[in-house]
Amino acid sequence: MQDNWESNRRFITKKLVYRNPYFPRESAPDRRKRHRKLWTFLGLIIFGAVVYFLIFSSLFRIKNIQVTGGTDDRISSIRSLTNDYLDHKTLGIFPRDNWLIISTSNLKSALEQEIVKKISLEYLKVTKRFPRSLIIDFKERTAQLIVQSNSRSYLVDNQGVVVSEQFLTEEVKTQDQNNVNATEQTKSPYPIIRHGKKETISIGQQIFPSALAQAILEVNQLFTDRFEDLLIDHFETIYRECVKIEPTKPTNTNKNANSNANTNENANTEINENTNASIDDSEDEECVDQPITEFSLVTPDGLIIYFSSTLSVVEQINSLSMSLNDKLKNMVKDLKYIDLRYIPRVYYK
Repeated sequence: MQDNWESNRRFITKKLVYRNPYFPRESAPDRRKRHRKLWTFLGLIIFGAVVYFLIFSSLFRIKNIQVTGGTDDRISSIRSLTNDYLDHKTLGIFPRDNWLIISTSNLKSALEQEIVKKISLEYLKVTKRFPRSLIIDFKERTAQLIVQSNSRSYLVDNQGVVVSEQFLTEEVKTQDQNNVNATEQTKSPYPIIRHGKKETISIGQQIFPSALAQAILEVNQLFTDRFEDLLIDHFETIYRECVKIEPTKPTNTNKNANSNANTNENANTEINENTNASIDDSEDEECVDQPITEFSLVTPDGLIIYFSSTLSVVEQINSLSMSLNDKLKNMVKDLKYIDLRYIPRVYYK
C-alpha cells in the first residue's frame, strides 16, 4: 500500500513537458529579437509619418513672400525669381517651399546670381518669419555717374561699381564715336566719364576706386558752383598701364608767378607754363598695373583740366580759381590744359 502511494505521488508531482516538433517553442533570445524588430518597424512608421507631416505636408508650406527695398518693378522681379526657386526640389525629393528646411543662404545665392545679370545690389537679406513667411530686403545701388567705355554706356554709383548698363540710341553712339557729346551730356542728369582702360565691364564690377568716383562727383559740384563761365562737357580717367620708375615733372620755361589775389585761399600757389607737348611722358617705365587716381575735366571748348583723387579737391579748385583770376584771367580761350596735380604749383599750356 505504501509503495503504491509513493508511486502515485511521484506520478502526480512529475512535470510534464509537451513539445510539438512542427512548432518549436520560442526561446527567450528569439523573443527579444522579435520584439526588437517589431518596435523598430513601428518606430520607422512613426518617423516616416512625422517626416511627411513636417516636410511634405502643406502645413509648413511658405505662403507669404514679403519683398521690400526697391521699386515695384524690382520687387515684382525678385518675387518672381523667388517663386521660381521655391517651385523646384532639392535632390529631386525635398520641396524648397517648406519653411522648416529652406536654406536662406542658398536662396540668397540663387537670387544674387540672377539679379546680377540686370542690376547691382548694395545688399540683399533673406530671413524667415514664423509661421510660413519669407522676408527679402534689398537695396539697389544708386547711379550717380555715367561711364562710357568700349562704345557702351554704364550707370555707376559713388563707389565706382557698375549699377546697370545704359543702352544708347544710334544717334548718341555716333556722337560718342566722333567725340561730340556736348549736346547729349548737357541733358544727362549725371556726370559723364570716358573710361580710358580697355576692359570688359560687367554689372557689379568696380571699374575704378571709390576715391576717384567721389572726387569726380565733388569736382563736378564745386566746379559748377565756382565757375559760371566754364561748362563741363565730360570727364576722362587717366589710366597708366605702366608704373614710372623715375617720373619727371614738367619743365618750367617761364618765371614763377606768386599769386596773392585772395588771402583766404592758398597764397602759395605757383603758376607755371609748360611748353612740353605731353606732361605724362617718361623715359623709363616698368609695366605694372596700378589703381586709377587721376582724371581730367574737359570743357566744350576743349580745355583740359587735370585733377588727382589723392589730393584735396577743395585745394585743387581753390588753386584753379586763383589761377584763373590772376595770370590766366585773359588766357582761358587760348589754353590747352591746366594741371592741378602738383599743387601748390599749377602748370598750364
